[in-house]
Amino acid sequence: MTYRLFASKECGSAVIEAALTMTGAAWALEELEFEPSAFKSEAFLRVNPLGQVPALVLPDGAVITESAAILLTLADRFPDAGLAPPAGSDARATFNRWLVYLAVNVYGEIIRGDFPTRYVADPAGHAGFTACTDAVARERFQLMETALSPAPFLLGAAMTALDPYLAMIRRWRPAKGWFAEACPKLESAARAAEAHPAVKAAWARQGWE
Repeated sequence: MTYRLFASKECGSAVIEAALTMTGAAWALEELEFEPSAFKSEAFLRVNPLGQVPALVLPDGAVITESAAILLTLADRFPDAGLAPPAGSDARATFNRWLVYLAVNVYGEIIRGDFPTRYVADPAGHAGFTACTDAVARERFQLMETALSPAPFLLGAAMTALDPYLAMIRRWRPAKGWFAEACPKLESAARAAEAHPAVKAAWARQGWE
């Protein structure tokens, strides 16, 4: 019973690589080059019609897309892996809140800023659009910085998938070169997560130190 992860280096699939390793499940990597022709090939579009990674094919052939949805699926299937607090607990509700918050309110802004041509027809407006999405993403990182008190991880003494998810996102624009100083509590949790063997292995494959 093998899981198949469609991934590309330095993309949102990095955290899924770490999570799959934490589960101890058998899984195989289907690596795509980070270029439109790979993401828009007929073979991959049959897996994910959006042409995006990550995409996880479950052992029964069902496909799960969206990084947060994949993490929640793995947390439910492997409750002893430590990816999330127990289902039904208040801690799980808090985990769900912040995972979806990062996916929608931070990661979403970063993706929009990466592809301004999807939203602004006039090329003269592309740089300004990206600057606006960057500013929003930074504001939302800082809201999270105010709301949480890592000890040493985001939700307390135990690491969850939320920590490497944050650690991944903060490596990208607009957090790079800004995050550690502006969000020191979140940065400490991200660094703690990056010391975990599964995260270290996934990060090494991306070429991240």
